[in-house]
Amino acid sequence: MEPSSNEKNDVWALGVILYMMLYNKHPLSGDSNSLDVLVANASKLLSYNYEIEAPNNQPSFIQDLLSKTLSGREITRDPVSNIVFMLKNYFEQKLKIQ
Repeated sequence: MEPSSNEKNDVWALGVILYMMLYNKHPLSGDSNSLDVLVANASKLLSYNYEIEAPNNQPSFIQDLLSKTLSGREITRDPVSNIVFMLKNYFEQKLKIQ
C-alpha cells in the first residue's frame, strides 16, 4: 500500500509536533524515547490501533486539540479548517480576557 498525502495526514503531523513540543517525546513512545519503542509501535500506527495518552495536567483546550489532531482514523480526524477555526477562537478569547 502506497502512503497517501492529504490534509488529514498534515493534521496528524501537526498533532505530533504539538505533542512533542508539550511533552518532549513522541506520542507513540509511551514512557520511552527509544527508537526500539517507536519501531515497535509502527504496526499499531499502520493499523490505526493506538491511543494517545496525554497527561491530564493540560488545559481542556490542549486535550481537545490533541484528540482532534491525533485521532488514529483519518475519517475521525478534524480537517484543517476546523483546527484553524478552533485555534482562532481560542486565541481571540484569550486576547479579549487580557
